[in-house]
Amino acid sequence: MSVDFAQALAAAVGQQQGNSGRKAAEFWLNIGVKNADMFVSLGGIPLDGIKEMGGSGQYAAVHNSLLSLVLGKAQQLAPGGSVEIPAGSFVVQLRRVGGEKTTASTTGLSPELLALFA
Repeated sequence: MSVDFAQALAAAVGQQQGNSGRKAAEFWLNIGVKNADMFVSLGGIPLDGIKEMGGSGQYAAVHNSLLSLVLGKAQQLAPGGSVEIPAGSFVVQLRRVGGEKTTASTTGLSPELLALFA
């Protein structure tokens, strides 16, 4: 059994836009690279949407242990905090959203991103 990341991401996007009655994702696993001092993500996986697997097989046991480990680390982060884990040429970022003081403009872009092009 595998995790349908596209479905989890679609659900999280819907949650973020208020299209769902469920709570928006708080914990994210982002995969990307470091470019100078900036983390550039290829997209994120909402950890809140990943469920523990049922069953007693080794795959389910490892899946559930990994999910527990990653969520445990994410829950230790302060709101708005993140930690980056080197993974070869890539970087895996574990992020906890919430508590950020930035708000989106009418373009949907954060003030920080807009300032880069000012």
